[in-house]
Amino acid sequence: MSEIFLPEESGRVSADVLLSIWRSRHEALTKGKTTVEQFSALSTFCGLVVKSPDGIKLLPELMDAISELPAPTGKLPGLDQNQDRVIQEHGDKLGVVLRCVLQLKGPSGFNELYDGFKKGGENTKLKPLVEGVYLLGESEFLEVIAGRIEQERDPELHEILVTCFDRLKERVKR
Repeated sequence: MSEIFLPEESGRVSADVLLSIWRSRHEALTKGKTTVEQFSALSTFCGLVVKSPDGIKLLPELMDAISELPAPTGKLPGLDQNQDRVIQEHGDKLGVVLRCVLQLKGPSGFNELYDGFKKGGENTKLKPLVEGVYLLGESEFLEVIAGRIEQERDPELHEILVTCFDRLKERVKR
């Protein structure tokens, strides 16, 4: 995808440069059907945001993207089985942006997103959010997931949280 240009990942990029890239390229990074190139570019961009010393300045744009991106819905057209599996395991484009926000804000970001999705009736976005916590593999999320398990009344979401907690606990042990 030649219209998605990102700086080399070797160094840290200022939030001002990243914001300029986002404003000129966010549609190429987030809109339309997912391609491997688009998914890879969005992942690289989010990696640069997380590494940026002032990457937190991009939170408003990332939160807007989260509200606009749909939850993963199943097999992605035009991808082979392995490509589709990898992208699905990472929650498609929504999952990439969710993990970026989680890395910037930590457990408080998880709670903010979880509550926002519940209040906004966007329960389909909760599974990629919870799975994103597992993919990050950070122990700091264990307590917040445990708290959500106690509070969650929806049986399907409760099961997703329990599974994530057990897998994350196992992963953190290693």
